[in-house]
Amino acid sequence: QETIFKELVDTEKELRNVSKTKDQLYSILMQDLRGPINSLLNFLHDAKVNFDEYSEEDLKYFITAGHRSISGLNSLVNNLYTWIRSQNGSIEPKLESVELNSLIKESIEPLVSSANDKNIELDLQLNNSINLHTDRELLKIVLRNLINNAIKFTETFGKMTINAQKSGENAIIIIQDNGKGISSEILENIFDTKKQYTTKGTSGELGSGLGLKVCKDLLDKINGSMTIHSTLSKGTTVTVTIQSI
Repeated sequence: QETIFKELVDTEKELRNVSKTKDQLYSILMQDLRGPINSLLNFLHDAKVNFDEYSEEDLKYFITAGHRSISGLNSLVNNLYTWIRSQNGSIEPKLESVELNSLIKESIEPLVSSANDKNIELDLQLNNSINLHTDRELLKIVLRNLINNAIKFTETFGKMTINAQKSGENAIIIIQDNGKGISSEILENIFDTKKQYTTKGTSGELGSGLGLKVCKDLLDKINGSMTIHSTLSKGTTVTVTIQSI
């Protein structure tokens, strides 16, 4: 009875911690959502009322800023949805044969315009064909998040490198940038769901601090792993390891 009682107490504490963590996360996410939504509402209202007063250059600037806000919101909502599904156990990996180089190119494609907007050089170092037995869509979410982060936190005219190679029975994917980097204090707790760090990108892009947690959760489900090395003002290197066929 004492053992059962202790287990019940421990479980109750754990559930309280989980609930508190989720409440904190949702609070932060709501703040992140309100800001850009209110900005867009104000802009659209102003544009509707004073449209004829804007020059073509003004409109181009506002449309670019609006597109950036919508892209950030879309990324945030997608990450939130994926994280919730990973937490409630509704994500079941569907394993299949996947050619890594083509998957990397698919992951980059929707993000190229963001890199071009900041004149960021994309250097793809893809070697011989590497086949994986993994979940295509889950790995694509991971890669897209990591590539998007690299673009987000790299200055204009910066550089990002994506390297894919095989090491023994593993495929190694290295995403490296020369951007703003991550402080050692944040890096030490970056996967801790009890702590939340939100940082805007170098062009004011939104960040919720959720993307890397989503990546880690998804990699755990497909027997992958991730390490991060970073230096402030010098850049970040993320290494993803996946078992190859």
